[in-house]
Amino acid sequence: MSDRLQHRSRALATVVDRLSSLPAPAVLDLGPALSMNIGAFASFGGRLTVADLRGEIVGGRGPLTQALELEPAGDSTYDLILAWDLFDYLPAEHALTLGRRLAALSRAGTQLLCFVNYHGTMPTAPRIYRVREDVVYYEETGEGTRTSPRLEETQLLRVVSGYETESGLLLQNGLKELLMVCRPAEGRE
Repeated sequence: MSDRLQHRSRALATVVDRLSSLPAPAVLDLGPALSMNIGAFASFGGRLTVADLRGEIVGGRGPLTQALELEPAGDSTYDLILAWDLFDYLPAEHALTLGRRLAALSRAGTQLLCFVNYHGTMPTAPRIYRVREDVVYYEETGEGTRTSPRLEETQLLRVVSGYETESGLLLQNGLKELLMVCRPAEGRE
């Protein structure tokens, strides 16, 4: 993996620290099933669910099929949701659908880690993200670039109702790393 395609992530360090304090954390990864990520998050001894929305977006199969199949039943909420840069690649109505589904799978304190493209262009396909400790590696697999929607935090917060931005860091490559935390309205825990 190239040095220019990685960064030390303060948000990931925070996530890892919080997960390590939980007895059996539940993690939802919306990217592909990658051995590096499975190993990193399975090491916490909790529940790991992978719903490859990236594959659905790239495959053109009408994104969100897997996300919509994630039904909250019993304690099926998550402590961490890894959304990577997927919101940038969804039409507004699909982003809202995904946001509602993620809200249903969240509880107070659920962390949402995502990236948004702040440059005028972005890769034609979502990046592939891998994690190791507090380092995020990413790979661009698409050919060429397309116009970035340049999502603002306020737009994203409307999509993922009940969340607040805890930290945001604009990287030199134009990606903004966001760590959001669910703080639902009274009565929902």
